[in-house]
This record gives sequence, structure tokens and C-alpha cells, in this order.
Amino acid sequence: MASHADTVNRYLLNRHRAGDSLEAEDLLAEVFAIAWRRFDDIPSDAGVAWLIVVARNRLMNMHSKQRRRVRLSARLRGPLTSPAAEDEAIAEVALREAIESLPAAEREAFTLSAWEGLSPQELGRALGVTQNAASVRLSRAKSMLLSRLGSDFVENHRTLAKDSE
Repeated sequence: MASHADTVNRYLLNRHRAGDSLEAEDLLAEVFAIAWRRFDDIPSDAGVAWLIVVARNRLMNMHSKQRRRVRLSARLRGPLTSPAAEDEAIAEVALREAIESLPAAEREAFTLSAWEGLSPQELGRALGVTQNAASVRLSRAKSMLLSRLGSDFVENHRTLAKDSE
């Protein structure tokens, strides 16, 4: 398991996007603490895939807490000082919420493809499905995101969407 620490750390740093390596290190420590506690539950052939799922769940919990903090802070402070910053923050929250609203299988396919850059073949291996099934999940995820966000959002926030991938 320890041999996968670099892979999981890269995953956390790429997904975290905050540039705070200390938080990523804390998350990595949490992932391996969970792996240690649940060592008997880890399938023998899962290895890094199981660790990445745990890391993804820890990240989702962290992002949920951050969104709640941002919303509370915004309510307490009033409007943000910069309308552009406010629009960007709203767009980022909308994008994250749309991604999180995807069914688990599609969300995982999308995030592994967009954030980790996995090819359809690698995606299939990581998800434990065929390359075709992985491609279908990814296509479905993209369609759902487009319908949830709307084409206007995508056109207006193309740069933000690329940064979030």
C-alpha cells in the first residue's frame, strides 16, 4: 500500500487544486489511516484503485465543508467586493454542484477522465468495466452536465470549466 503513496498524493494535489500541499498531505495521511483501519476490507487486487476511491470521498467531504463555509461567509459579509470574483465563485460552485449531482458511476468516470486525464482504456481498468462501458459512462456524464448547466453556462465559463477539469 505504501508504494501507492505518490500516486494517491498526485491524485489529491491534482483534484484539490488549491495549491496547498499541506492540506493534500493531511488528506493523504487520512487516506492511509483509513486504509490501515480497514486493511482487511481492501480487495487484494484493488490496491491503488481502492485508495483513490477513499481519497475521492475525503475530497468530496472537504469540498462540501468548504462550500458551506463560503456560503456562510458570503451571507455574513454581504456581497463580494468584485462582481467578477462573485460571478466566478458562483460559476465554480455551480459546476462543482453539477458534478456532485451526477450519479456515482458517471461522476467517477468524469472526474477520473477530466482531472486525472485517464484514457478510455485506463478509465475502464480503474472502474473495473470494459473500455466501451467506461466511454458510455463518460459520455452520459458529459450530457448530464451540459443539461444541468446549460449551453450558455458552458460558453460563458469555458475557461473556468477547463480549469476545473
